[in-house]
Amino acid sequence: MVNKFLFTLVISLCSAAVTAAPKSNLWEVWNTSNENSRIAVSHQPWADFLNKYASSIEPVSATRLVNYANVNQDDQRKLNAYIKSLTQLKPTELTKSEQFAYWVNLYNAITVQLILDNYPLKSITKLGGLFSFGPWDDEVVEISGEKITLNDIEHRILRPIWKDKRIHYAVNCASMGCPN
Repeated sequence: MVNKFLFTLVISLCSAAVTAAPKSNLWEVWNTSNENSRIAVSHQPWADFLNKYASSIEPVSATRLVNYANVNQDDQRKLNAYIKSLTQLKPTELTKSEQFAYWVNLYNAITVQLILDNYPLKSITKLGGLFSFGPWDDEVVEISGEKITLNDIEHRILRPIWKDKRIHYAVNCASMGCPN
């Protein structure tokens, strides 16, 4: 009885540690902006992609899913080009409001790109290394010479700079259990 209890306790603690969100820990290099900047980043390619492939499901019309199976190669190339265009910008030269849109859209576009690059797959949690639970700690992009993970974007840039609890709802983990 005690052995079963200890086993269950250890598994529960390990599971919680693996799936718990990382602490918000500011990556100071990204906490700079140019409030006089006139640079307006176009997210139109991303909007076009979502308008074409993200659709409502009934009966809950607020729930939206990406139709990965129907994404054609041309649109996947456009998505990749959009992400590449974002990586060539210096986000620290943008205003804070432009930066917020930049980081959120980059995060979400990369997440969709990861699914498309590995489609079909059962779950995003199947991506990543042998002992990982998804791709969130994989270096997925390089910006201004810094290799960046999805967790970096959410927990070292967005959350500590904007300090808004709704950020978790702005970035999507591409899972049915995640925010829309």
